Amino acid sequence: MGVRADLVWRTVTSPETDWAIAEAAKVWCPQGNKYISESKFKLPRQLHDVLIGRTMEVGGANELRDAMASGLIIGRPCLQRIGLCWGAAGDNITRIIKMEATRLDARVSYLSSSLLAIHELLCFRSRGSQGQAFSNHLRNTFTVTSQSPA
Repeated sequence: MGVRADLVWRTVTSPETDWAIAEAAKVWCPQGNKYISESKFKLPRQLHDVLIGRTMEVGGANELRDAMASGLIIGRPCLQRIGLCWGAAGDNITRIIKMEATRLDARVSYLSSSLLAIHELLCFRSRGSQGQAFSNHLRNTFTVTSQSPA
């Protein structure tokens, strides 16, 4: 069914339930065909399947208005979190939310940007308004500055 993902977070007990999807590339290139096809077409379609599956389990879109199906686009050394959730009204309208790409870097001068990337990984499965509010709070706490290494 559907296309294959590079990473799938799912429960292994019966019934199998998908919770999050990730797509990976060797390097980060937002202008590359792989990034464009996976971030604009492939991952959102997979996240839509996850969102539909969770919606059918709870009885409709109104029960999951604040929930988000989470996805990651990973390419060395960056990652970007992408979410798909139900729109404000209607059962067939979804909206996609793309976070800024964050970067993992081994240099101490880029520690704040690396902490944001680690936070994105740790909060990958957070869904709903509380997880989003916490994510925004942490992003505002760690200000990312571009510094050249000394």
